[in-house]
Amino acid sequence: MTEIFILIFLAVLFVPGYGVYWRFQQRRWLKSRQAIEDALTHLHQRQHDERRPASVDTLSNALSTTTRDTLTLVNRLAQQELITISGEGMRLTRDGHQWALQVIRAHRLFERYLADETAVPMEEIHSRAHRLEHTVTEADGDKMDADMGHPAFDPQGDPIPTAAGDLQVVESQSLVDWPVDTPAQVVHIEDEPPEVYAQIT
Repeated sequence: MTEIFILIFLAVLFVPGYGVYWRFQQRRWLKSRQAIEDALTHLHQRQHDERRPASVDTLSNALSTTTRDTLTLVNRLAQQELITISGEGMRLTRDGHQWALQVIRAHRLFERYLADETAVPMEEIHSRAHRLEHTVTEADGDKMDADMGHPAFDPQGDPIPTAAGDLQVVESQSLVDWPVDTPAQVVHIEDEPPEVYAQIT
């Protein structure tokens, strides 16, 4: 009986998604810099790459959070005037856009550094850069950029934003739509999902 009680107690504390400890960690994460920055970069991708606003559902899926936790985060972003909310969805404000670009810049600079200066496998570069991008200041990014000679692209071909926030537009076409037996230059490789990217690299 004692062993059963202990198992139930441990489940209440630690079961993923429901346990007390998990909920504590999730609430702490929602207040973190990483939560804000991950949300901002998702909104940037939806708004500028996919040309459509983000929603609570898309943000929840991107961050792997519950709807309730996502709403808490959205409310925080709105209070800090980083996003606007309308019937169409969520969009970045000017401040939110600038912050998102700063994070994207740090991420792609780290990817460039890891690819050029370390022995980290290519399929691990994205995840490592994601962890590192939340640890630097804008000044740190400027120094990295200068030390590496102001690289224009990350290893996958994504443009690296400049210090001024400029993002180079690269004209390209999917290989799916490219004519057969016609020479082409590959300018970008998508690094997600990682399982597929690992097969390419």
